[in-house]
Amino acid sequence: MFDSEFLDSDTAAIQKELRSMKRTFRLGLAACALLSGVIGFSAGTLAAKSQKGSVVVQSVERLPQNLENVPVTSINIPTVAARTQNSVVEIRTESVTNSLFLRQFVTEGAGSGVIISEDGYIVTNNHVIQDARSITVALHDGTTYHSAAGRNGFQNGYRRYQD
Repeated sequence: MFDSEFLDSDTAAIQKELRSMKRTFRLGLAACALLSGVIGFSAGTLAAKSQKGSVVVQSVERLPQNLENVPVTSINIPTVAARTQNSVVEIRTESVTNSLFLRQFVTEGAGSGVIISEDGYIVTNNHVIQDARSITVALHDGTTYHSAAGRNGFQNGYRRYQD
């Protein structure tokens, strides 16, 4: 009987200690949440006051019809984009990949490049055409050119495209 009473009182003490620890944990968690809210609100208020009502406005300009007569001082992003859009190309690739079970499948990739010379040299990043078996280049006007890799692949990240 003595052992049973001792165990019951020991269990009761442990349960009381666990309730106390849970209560302390909950109070600490609530205090952290409250402190985080106060700090976040204060930081937001200070940030709003320091901006002094500034507003960011983005405007869109209509491009002039004749880009050749645009003065250098008035060049902006839309003008640069309009002047260079014909030199940017879309590059689509196909490559053959082996799976773990020695099966081959075709993977497709895409990237971009820039025509750097009048005779058709295109510069692109190596990862765009790496291991490609075929490359299709699409110009801004919709014209496409197709090229297949030779024994040595494509040279140095660029290849000349001709009709």
